[in-house]
Amino acid sequence: MLLMFRRPTRALACAIALQARCREANRGRAAQDELLLCIGLGFGRILRIGDVDVYGAEVNAASKLGEDVARAHEILVTARFADAIGDAARFEPIDDERVPGARRFLFG
Repeated sequence: MLLMFRRPTRALACAIALQARCREANRGRAAQDELLLCIGLGFGRILRIGDVDVYGAEVNAASKLGEDVARAHEILVTARFADAIGDAARFEPIDDERVPGARRFLFG
């Protein structure tokens, strides 16, 4: 699923809310029935063609983070996203050569 926001703070708030809703939905479920959400967030210039296609380095990086790198319940962000958020959240750098400049978002 791809969601686009004009402001990175709104994207982060949405990602946190989605993870929280998944945790709520998982209460009382067997492990094999849990909803597992892995999220990647990027920020930067994109090329949008109509309502269907979106291209750009940050789109690619966010997709890679969410699909290939993030574990269940994680929100991973690109370095540009972390810079755009500034002091609104804490980030922990991760070493992952698959997506240069990636950082992991820490809850709380």
